Order: sequence, then structure tokens, then C-alpha cells
Amino acid sequence: MTNFRKMYVVALGLTIATALSGVATAATCGTCGDDAQIEASIKTSFQKLPYLSWVHVQTIKHVVYLSGEVSAGAMGRTAAEIANGTSSVERVVNTISIDK
Repeated sequence: MTNFRKMYVVALGLTIATALSGVATAATCGTCGDDAQIEASIKTSFQKLPYLSWVHVQTIKHVVYLSGEVSAGAMGRTAAEIANGTSSVERVVNTISIDK
């Protein structure tokens, strides 16, 4: 009876560990596709405006990070507006600097 109980506890522990690892994977990768899609959409929009070609875009959990240099402040604001207007974006962090 003791061996059966040990096997039961080990099996239960493995089942719980497997289930928890699946939940953790789903939580971290569930937004990966969305982030890639957001980033691709923003980059496609930036390609239409040559002065934004130097702006770097990174998306993490629906937050878009913009960095790089532009020649005028209005260009950086335009980049942020495009990112903010993109579907599924929750927030934009704009660290674009002006090249003088």
C-alpha cells in the first residue's frame, strides 16, 4: 500500500508540474504573435515615409518602443501617432531623438 501511495503522489506531482508549465508557456507566448503583427504593421507604415526608415520599433506585450534619430521633432511625433493608431497597441514609449 505504501508503494502505491508513493507512486500516486509522484504521478500527481508530475501532472501538476506539466499543467503549470503549460500555463506559463501559454501566458508568455500568447501575445508573441500579436506583438510581431503589431511591429510588422508599424514598420510597413514607416516604409511609406522615408524619413522614418531609421526609427527602430520593438513591441513587448502590446507596448511599442520607438527609438532612433530623426531630423525634426514633428517626425518623431508622427512616428508615435502611427504607432498609437495601430490596432492592439496599448502604449507607446517614444525615445526618438532629434539629430542636429
